[in-house]
Amino acid sequence: MIFYPAASVCVPIIIADMLDSSDVWSAARAFALALANKPSNVTTITTPKIYSCKYSYSAQHSGIPLGAALKMTLSATVLSPPSELIARVTVDYVSSAESVDQMSDALAKFVNPQLKIMTVVIVERVSTVSEMTRSFVAYSAVLQPDAYGTNATLFIRGASFNDALIKSELGFQLDISKPLNAQLTTLCAELNYTCAFDAGVASSVPVSGRLFQPTTLSKILDEICLQNKIIPDIDDKNKMIRFHAQNKAPDSASVAMNSFSFLGYGKSSLLWAVGVENYANVKFKTTIFDARLFDKITIYNDSQSALFVGFKKSTPQIGPLIPAAYDAYVLRYAIDRNDAELCCEVTATNNWLLAQIRIDGILESTIFGGAL
Repeated sequence: MIFYPAASVCVPIIIADMLDSSDVWSAARAFALALANKPSNVTTITTPKIYSCKYSYSAQHSGIPLGAALKMTLSATVLSPPSELIARVTVDYVSSAESVDQMSDALAKFVNPQLKIMTVVIVERVSTVSEMTRSFVAYSAVLQPDAYGTNATLFIRGASFNDALIKSELGFQLDISKPLNAQLTTLCAELNYTCAFDAGVASSVPVSGRLFQPTTLSKILDEICLQNKIIPDIDDKNKMIRFHAQNKAPDSASVAMNSFSFLGYGKSSLLWAVGVENYANVKFKTTIFDARLFDKITIYNDSQSALFVGFKKSTPQIGPLIPAAYDAYVLRYAIDRNDAELCCEVTATNNWLLAQIRIDGILESTIFGGAL
């Protein structure tokens, strides 16, 4: 994990478990990664300080359902954190304020996110020559001593920039007399994002007009898209927001980006802990890869598992050597690093339409209704 304290000249703090073979980095590579992932609020960085500590984290990214409080979250713990990291992530206390006016002054001085924002970047290898990264805003840091007071653990909570930061540019009036596509393009341009619309996204006017107070980008897009039956897909790396239709699979996912199998068919990655939910969604664990929401993936049923009975096949089984293949679209993923495992947990759907609704209750009502 790379921490970027807010400063014009920043000294990044890197936490790595150098006793873990998957987390050994050279000083030169660590500096290159720190430079490559420098956040926009940091002008320049100097040589980072590297500490070897036992740590764990879980980073989750969810695209569906719409209306969720946070789309991309980080929950991390650092055992025996270095004192320099503790000092950097501690929010300046305002306990000396003894009146409402003093508290107001203290909040304006100390809790302004433009001044106190702390960026956290997680880095994991996906091959011998490349890494995947995810950036977060650390909005909470708690230092918890152990029962004997001889050690301590730092608990860090984070969220993506679009989930955590409210910007004044996001005050927005949604007008029912203008096309929705044009209004969304104007809104996203305020934050230097370009827009792409799938063929199934209508260019008609929005179903209702509303004045949005300045809020986070994820929240305002969620509310607009929920009413108009479209799905937003924010790509921070390429500064693009794609809008998908609820009743049609994403146009941008026409080609499967990754493939998975039980036994390693072809060059696919291994999957395990496989289960099926909501009748069309498959949930599994695999090695860490650069997962992206709404990407198409291929699952090969080379173990002849009965879990996929009823799923739509992209290619049928051909003899004993070529297994059946199933296409799916990534709805959620979680990257977990702890003492027990280092893996990526993926939830993907074989049926795009069923991914938008929960049909469990509908089917249960039909079953019990027929019994009555």
